[in-house]
Amino acid sequence: ELVPGSAYELVDILHRAGLSTGALNLVLGRGSVVGPVLTTDPAVNGVSFTGSVATGRGILDAPAPIGRKVQLELGGKNPLVVVDDADLAVAVEALVQGGFGSTGQRCTASSFAVVTDAIHDRFVAAVQERLGRWTVGDARGSGIDMGPVVDPGQLEVDLRYLEIARAEGGEVHGGEVLSLPTSGHYLSPALVLGTRAGDTINREEVFGPVVSV
Repeated sequence: ELVPGSAYELVDILHRAGLSTGALNLVLGRGSVVGPVLTTDPAVNGVSFTGSVATGRGILDAPAPIGRKVQLELGGKNPLVVVDDADLAVAVEALVQGGFGSTGQRCTASSFAVVTDAIHDRFVAAVQERLGRWTVGDARGSGIDMGPVVDPGQLEVDLRYLEIARAEGGEVHGGEVLSLPTSGHYLSPALVLGTRAGDTINREEVFGPVVSV
């Protein structure tokens, strides 16, 4: 509900292109208000939801008495696997664009990398070099690679996960709050090194510009 503009424009384009009335409808509002209506109304035959685990569990339970179909994609941690014979330039760009594009605020973000020993150090060094040329700022401006975090709450979440990563032995590079001419909640891209499979940063979705290796 914080960024409805792009969804509105897409639906408007489809309607102006001649899509049949009622074939696609956009309902704007907070999930806590709109969600219960859409997931409990008998007129709804199926529900597909992408979001948090907690909300998804509620959606899964809500339609049960009616027997409608439910599809959920919840709290993903999408690994990028980099093996010894990987094309280093391609792998680096895949991680940087996949992990930090859209400020990492997408469910398909490549939020952590699993890298084999032989290529690990070269890969990490190349990612750090690439991030050194990564520009944070107003996403509407030219030459900007990454815009701000969506709101103060998400910025707080990002910083909290970075603190957890440090406490569990991770080495955090970047992840500083930036003060820029255009107002917004700006965070430099954070790369967390030296993590283990069981670390919180590798098991829970951050939904921000934070990538672990």
